[in-house]
Amino acid sequence: MKRVVAGVATGLLLGALVATAGAQALWSSSERLDDGVSVAGDLSVSATWPGGTPAWGPLFPGAAPAEATLHVASAGAGTTLRWRLTVTSSVAANAVPYVQFTAWAGACGTGTTIPPGGYPAGSTLAPGAAVDVCVRYALAADAPGTLQGAALVPSITVTANQVGG
Repeated sequence: MKRVVAGVATGLLLGALVATAGAQALWSSSERLDDGVSVAGDLSVSATWPGGTPAWGPLFPGAAPAEATLHVASAGAGTTLRWRLTVTSSVAANAVPYVQFTAWAGACGTGTTIPPGGYPAGSTLAPGAAVDVCVRYALAADAPGTLQGAALVPSITVTANQVGG
């Protein structure tokens, strides 16, 4: 009789250990790391208009485009972080087919165009790097009269995408 009682007690103890281990497994997480460089740290980006927020005037086909320079700087801790800069813009839905947006790292028209995949293309920026970005808006020649001379109200988004070391 003692043997049976001991067996039941052992079975309950093992059941309690398995239940505890199972509960711990529900709260733990792991992720596989491939061979290569790991990155660590934190990254933040600030974007400021050195001349103050631009007052975007009206656009006319064939007229001088509206442009302004934006200063983008990164900060953070961790020397292995690398990043790529993307700059996007949105305008009113009815203006999308007619308003051309271009962003350059450096001067408008002569700097390096910032592609959709980010700047620098095929490379990365180091922590603490800063980039002057020129943004330009132009109105297409075939824009309807309702858009010609209308004030531009763009929304510009600057993003720092972390890229592995």
